[in-house]
Parts: sequence; structure tokens; C-alpha cells
Amino acid sequence: MDRSNSKFRVVPGRALELQHFHYQETIFFPERRLPEYAVVCCFSGRINVVENNAQIALLPGEILIGNPRLPRASEYVPVDGVCEGATVVVGAKQMQEFLEELRLVEPGAGALMLGKIAVPECVAQMKYALEVVGQGHSGAQRYLDGFLSQFLVEVLWKWPSAAIVPRSMTQGYLLSLRHFVQAVEYMNQCAKNEFAVDTLCGEIGISVAHFRRLLFASAQRSPLEFYNGVLIRRAQKLIGGDRSLKQVSYQLGFATQSQFGKIFREHTGCSPAEYRERGAVLESKSMAVGSIIPKRI
Repeated sequence: MDRSNSKFRVVPGRALELQHFHYQETIFFPERRLPEYAVVCCFSGRINVVENNAQIALLPGEILIGNPRLPRASEYVPVDGVCEGATVVVGAKQMQEFLEELRLVEPGAGALMLGKIAVPECVAQMKYALEVVGQGHSGAQRYLDGFLSQFLVEVLWKWPSAAIVPRSMTQGYLLSLRHFVQAVEYMNQCAKNEFAVDTLCGEIGISVAHFRRLLFASAQRSPLEFYNGVLIRRAQKLIGGDRSLKQVSYQLGFATQSQFGKIFREHTGCSPAEYRERGAVLESKSMAVGSIIPKRI
């Protein structure tokens, strides 16, 4: 599989985890519920997020905090060839400790973090931290651990108090952000005739049984159902181009065009040909083909 158009790497810290993303093609992460907070910094491009039916477009120099256990979908869109940024992964208990220490919530209370903030100075610090860690200096791990805690405190200091809403945290196991992103990246590079759950799990380092259980808890789908949704999202982008439907079906690895049509209809409510026609109508009205939202993704 060709992974040259996307880049996702984990920079582990002792307490907090840092994830660096660098996408050269649009990538969509379907709706899911995850167990951690995700503090997302945008360096370049645009990140579209829908969380609990609220929509946010994250632009360079801005930060949002994705909340645990709320349904969230996201799309990373390159501008001038790249969408780049970083995500600090914070466990729910860790975030509660930070919020309590900063006296932003009452003891024992969790919080819902709403909206986004424009903090170019914090985003610039994050970019510098990634450069330092990438250079492999001795002591880089200690530097990163200190930086991530400082970064989170500064972000929380700047977060509007009205946008911190106390909430209780439910329990239960969900697929981690790291494993979710790695799984979707794998699925986005895998043709239909190549997809195998055991291979995916081997790639991301998790047992098949554990992955099945956690993915269903997070997205209410089996791995195959979830993969088909990712695949049809890819198909929608290709149908908007100049390829024939037969070429799209072949490129995505379907055994037959009828198999492609059946799965496409299950996920969108229309055939590939109908979808293309609807896209052409919308395009004539100066709307993007991608604005046709699939029913199940």
C-alpha cells in the first residue's frame, strides 16, 4: 500500500501523548466516540470537525479540544498541498486533574470543552517542540514531557470560562485515538480485495478480538461495515472526477461493478450513477460535489 500521501506519527510522552499529522490528500475520519480529550493544533490547511452535531472549521493558528465519549467526525483538508498539525492526547482523568488544579471545575467534575480559540503563539510553540524532538537531541524526552504539560496549562488558561461546561464522565472501554487514526489510515490505503481485519490489526498492534470489541463500542459497526463506509467515502471523491464508474470500481478493488453498486447504495441511498448525476446538478449551481452527505458515514 502506498502511504506516501499521508503521515501520522506518535511521539510518546510519559504522561501525555503527542500525535503529528501531515496529510497531502483529504482524509475523512467517520463518526466515532473515543475515550480521551484531543487538543488539536492546526499548522496549515483546514480541519472540519462535527462533534455532537456542532460544526467547527479549524484554521491555522487555532486550537480546539475534542471531548471524550461524544460522537465526533473530522475531515483534514490540505490547502496549498498540505494539512499539518498536532494533537495532544489527554486521558479523561488527566484532564480532570488539570482542570481541578487550575480551579476551572469543581473537585470530581469532568468538563465539556466547547468551540475553538485562536492562539498562534501556542501553535508556534508546538511546531518548535516537534522540531526539537525530531532532531533527536539528548534530553529531548524530558523536554517534551515538560513542554506538553506547560502547553496544556497555557491552553486551558486561555480557554473562555463560559466554554467549559461541567459534565459527568461515563465509564466503558472505547478504541483509543491512536488506534482509531491508524486503522482509518490503513483503510484509506487498502483496496477492497486486499482488506483483511487480521492484517489491519497486525499493522496497528492490537488483537483482532480486542479491536472488534472496541471499534463496535466506539462506532457501532463491525470492522467490515466500518471499512465499507470509508471505502464508499473514497468512491464519492473519485466519482466526482473524470473516471468512468467501471474504472472507479476497479481502482477501489471491487470484484464486480455490481458489488460496488450494491455497497454504494447501502451507504448513500443511491447508485453511483445517480450520485454522479446529483453531483453534476449541484456543481451547476456552484456547490461542491462533496456536499452530498452520505447517510451512514
